[in-house]
Amino acid sequence: MDVRFLFFVTVIAVLPAGAQPAQINCTGQTCTFNLSFDDGYSNLTNITGAAYSGQQNHLSARTLPNGTNTATPSNGPMIYRDSKGRVRTEQHAYPAGAPGRPVPPDDFVIAEIHDPVAGFEFVLDPVSKVAHRIAFKSDGQWKWDPARVTSGSAIPSGPNSTTEFLGTRTISGVTAYGHKTTSNRIRPDGTAISMTDEEWLAPATGAVLLRINTNLAGAMTLTVPNYSEAEPDPGLFQIPEGYKTVDETGPFQVVHEHTGPGVSSMGQHGPQLTGSCDEGVCTIAFDPGTIPVNAAITGAPYSGHETIMSMSTNPADNLPPTSRTRNGTWRDSAGRLRTDPAPFNNGGRGGTVQSENQLPSLVEIQDPVAGFLYILNPASQTAYRIQATSRAFAFQPVPMQPTGTRTAPNGRTDLIENIGPETISGVTATGQRTTTTYPPGSYNQNDKELVTVSERWIDPKTGITILTKNSGQLMRFANTTSIADYKEGDPDASLFQVPAGYKTIEESGAFTFTTPAR
Repeated sequence: MDVRFLFFVTVIAVLPAGAQPAQINCTGQTCTFNLSFDDGYSNLTNITGAAYSGQQNHLSARTLPNGTNTATPSNGPMIYRDSKGRVRTEQHAYPAGAPGRPVPPDDFVIAEIHDPVAGFEFVLDPVSKVAHRIAFKSDGQWKWDPARVTSGSAIPSGPNSTTEFLGTRTISGVTAYGHKTTSNRIRPDGTAISMTDEEWLAPATGAVLLRINTNLAGAMTLTVPNYSEAEPDPGLFQIPEGYKTVDETGPFQVVHEHTGPGVSSMGQHGPQLTGSCDEGVCTIAFDPGTIPVNAAITGAPYSGHETIMSMSTNPADNLPPTSRTRNGTWRDSAGRLRTDPAPFNNGGRGGTVQSENQLPSLVEIQDPVAGFLYILNPASQTAYRIQATSRAFAFQPVPMQPTGTRTAPNGRTDLIENIGPETISGVTATGQRTTTTYPPGSYNQNDKELVTVSERWIDPKTGITILTKNSGQLMRFANTTSIADYKEGDPDASLFQVPAGYKTIEESGAFTFTTPAR
């Protein structure tokens, strides 16, 4: 739901990440961007005397277990930093190449200005001509010293890593200093693995001009082909004329009306929770969604907990299988739905992995009979209640996809076959298998044919998928998702009620609250 604007300024002045596109919800010609500032990065050191600018480019290269090579290029933000330490990042609002997304001139750039001199951070909305602002206090400033690169003091070290100096080379028109760090780690099974991080730094600014990071998954390369050490235009760090400044304290939105073909359903979603944690406290945000009426399925009660089993597809990894249980779900005959813990729609945007692991175990109850949705917070014994309009649909079995072979314009083929029936989790399930074949050049510049296989098994009495299996040469891990404790029938009615002793708080629209981390 939200976007995190992150600046990573370290002792070697790595180019900051800048503004990132939010989750985009589009209906017709209207697209809504849900944005926020990340208070966890409010206090930053002001690095002066090291002006630069440059566009980050990324290339992700992988060698799959069968030897197939793939490469995926992407563009990062354009970054400017002046001698006073002010930083501006620019990034296109719509991801390049996303199907159905507007393209220039409908596309636009979201810019963020981090101004430690004035003590503010801004996000510029060129659509409505609004400068969204939040105050922060810099934790200090220091003038950049090129010796931090030329003397080798920027080279990292650690108990499980070794670093070698690579000398100098000309990159983007300047003499860069390089080093490579090799990190070693021992897996639980005793197997040793190695990762390398090669960096080439500009001594005048400390900016990373080239980074090559390699690990078991492949290599990620960062380049800055248009790097410059000239002082950026001062106007880049000022609010443009005609903009209105609005002070923000939480998530905010940018609404864009574009002129291209309308997209009627892309990005629509129901109620969502996102969250991030800092110093033992989590901030939880509720988004009511873009779908005005929620669907409630009646006449198909069930319950169960999902379990995901993962196994490495590369024998050289020598990794044992892993298993984890996700949320439990209960649905009664009237269409009431309980999810415990409530799912968070982070999608990589709602905080770091550490933060996601710390997110509290909330409970979500959708009650189409009473017309409410509840978010239960056991830590504070609080029930947040939101009016929710639902439309009841009596369960009807959904037919399987038509069998046969389909061929996409790029040559990819999908072979769809019916399989089963088979007894799974105590019920008779029907299944379907899809075998997808990618010829060379049809997937991220692959140089060999790739094949993936997926199976899906459904309980025809409830429509619930009780088992999926996904494997193939594109996947580092083969995943199996099952519901071992799956049951048909009505769950206990008390599961859909607010527990005794809880305080009920009425909410409308989006809202936020804080709660202790897990």
